[in-house]
Amino acid sequence: MKKLALTAAAGVVALVFAVVALGELSGEVVLLHTVGPSGHSHSTRLWLVEQEGSLWLRAGARAVRSPGSWYARLIENPTVELERSGVRRSFRATPSPETRALINAKMREAYGLPDRLIGLFRDPASSIPIRLEPQADGNSAIARVLAAARQGAAADVAQRVPIGLW
Repeated sequence: MKKLALTAAAGVVALVFAVVALGELSGEVVLLHTVGPSGHSHSTRLWLVEQEGSLWLRAGARAVRSPGSWYARLIENPTVELERSGVRRSFRATPSPETRALINAKMREAYGLPDRLIGLFRDPASSIPIRLEPQADGNSAIARVLAAARQGAAADVAQRVPIGLW
């Protein structure tokens, strides 16, 4: 009986490790920097998708329910920083539950199997999408890059935007 329990536990650990590894390798992972009540900065690794020129994160039910989670800090102070490709930019984070189906579909499309596996443990129907709106701290160049990429003109904009901007 002990051997069966140990084998099952090892299988669960291996599955969790595989999901995390696949998640890190299957798509873009960014760092979200939030500020807690004490004023300390906290960093959380999250998946990111783009939808109609906006950047989106997704909080699972556990993050939504937990008082000290990144989501709770974001609700308390919606001005956050997102670190993408080593560059940090300021955003205003706005939960948008009405976009749940659309953002869940975008996450599934972007992250594939890892998203489906995580969906076995966390109900995507209880997730909360979060829209990131650039703050007026020079992010207009980012908006131009995103718009140009959607129109297939990224190469032209990349020549006018500093390297490493995103």
